[in-house]
Amino acid sequence: MKIGVWLASPNYLTELPKEPYELKNAVTTFPTRDGGWLFSLVELPNEKDLVAVVKDALKPNLLYDKDIPFMPMSIAIDKESNSLSVISEDKIIRNYKVALGEDDTTPEGILRISKKVVNPDKNVPKADNVYGTRAMELSNMNYAIHGTNTPGTIGENVSQGCIRMNNSDMEELYAMIPLNTAVEISKNLSLKNPKEKEGILYPSNKNLYNSLGDPMEEDLLTNYHWAN
Repeated sequence: MKIGVWLASPNYLTELPKEPYELKNAVTTFPTRDGGWLFSLVELPNEKDLVAVVKDALKPNLLYDKDIPFMPMSIAIDKESNSLSVISEDKIIRNYKVALGEDDTTPEGILRISKKVVNPDKNVPKADNVYGTRAMELSNMNYAIHGTNTPGTIGENVSQGCIRMNNSDMEELYAMIPLNTAVEISKNLSLKNPKEKEGILYPSNKNLYNSLGDPMEEDLLTNYHWAN
């Protein structure tokens, strides 16, 4: 079987994501080197991982070689450094400073994103809305990753257990991360490739993800009571 047949299926993707360098998603079979994706026919052997086959078939159409991870993203929260990293394969895609729980109240372990909410507690006056402009509830529903109305607390251990972020960072994270994404929270978190800590793979770019938020993801009927 050729991977070209599989990718051409009308039910696979309505639109390929933008490659994160030139922010284009056009696909061509000729190396124009001006951005987008370069597609090559490859065999689909039984013993090869499907993600690896896709990586062989689609390359960034650039003047220089760039490795783009294709594995699903996960979130790693390091309680020692008060940092949240977005990871794919062994690459750090983003890294943010966060506020965590006072007296070690932020739970540890592997959780998942169970709900996404645009403008949580929208009916609460902005000055009183402790959850900011976006929130992602965890599978332990007492806790969430959310924005804040006190940006000066970011980097400190001051919450009742939730993970607080600057609103602009939270809006980007919200746009990147799908439901059911794994969230690992730990002290002295050891990433697979610690050298990647020294430099983020892709600089932040507001045009790569749609951070405007979907009004369908607003919940005007619920007042949330996460452990802010």
